[in-house]
Amino acid sequence: MEIHSPQSYLDRAQRLLAQEQYAEAFRYAQKALEIDPNFAPALQEMGKILERNNQWDDSLSCYEAALLIDPRLWECRWRMGLIYDRKGFRELAFHNFQLVMASVPELFPPEEHLKLAEAFLQQQNPLAAIDATKFCDQLPAGLQVKARAQILLEEIDNAITTLAKIQEIDANFNTASEYTNLARLALKYNQPDRALSLVQNALTLQPDLVEAHFYLALTFATIGKFREAFFSFQELISIAPNYAPAYYEMGILSAKLSKWEEAEAFFQAGRTLDPHIYPQIQATIDRVNQVIKEQKMNY
Repeated sequence: MEIHSPQSYLDRAQRLLAQEQYAEAFRYAQKALEIDPNFAPALQEMGKILERNNQWDDSLSCYEAALLIDPRLWECRWRMGLIYDRKGFRELAFHNFQLVMASVPELFPPEEHLKLAEAFLQQQNPLAAIDATKFCDQLPAGLQVKARAQILLEEIDNAITTLAKIQEIDANFNTASEYTNLARLALKYNQPDRALSLVQNALTLQPDLVEAHFYLALTFATIGKFREAFFSFQELISIAPNYAPAYYEMGILSAKLSKWEEAEAFFQAGRTLDPHIYPQIQATIDRVNQVIKEQKMNY
């Protein structure tokens, strides 16, 4: 007398599924569960059969039941992600894909881990992005995502180290934006010398990067090199004539040097391009207008 096991029924179900005999395949998967209700691979197979038959909700229920018995069945997670993606539930799909890639990272090439890291970064989840780059840190783009995440966390030293690793792998890889953002952070934390070095790195990599010229000029202004600051702002305007923040900052510099009419002209140019000035400038603009008004009254 032939003795059947859950595995033998499962093997038969898999063969029938390959032949697109869905009803028979499902029946044999059920037979496997009749012998052992906790035989998770049979539930997984039922999920596949139902999925192939476009019974997505029932398929999800089978996958979930299988995972309750054996959470290691990563294929259930992956297929759940595919179903959620087809149903338009992008966040649920992404969550399941993420769990699979974390549990069996060796199954996926670095490029797939890079996509996951980029998705985390877009979601403003820098810690998860950094964690995902562990499996794509041989790619310059993977290290770039890591650096951007470290910048979001304001980890200046760590980001600098990461950018240096990128240069070791590919000296021509463009990290100008990352160096510029680090310069911004350095200025925020009153480290103008460091900011100057960082923004110069950015301009070496991309000489026409507008933001880099802007922070170069701000750095010069911070350390009192006003002539260099004006020159940098003028160079920026030659590249991007409609960059309103440059005109506002030139107005502030002119006011500091008591060049009231120049300041007024720069502020007016800034307002023409972008009337939504940052509030802290308004006091300087009011001061410039008041001085010019008094000067005219005295003439």
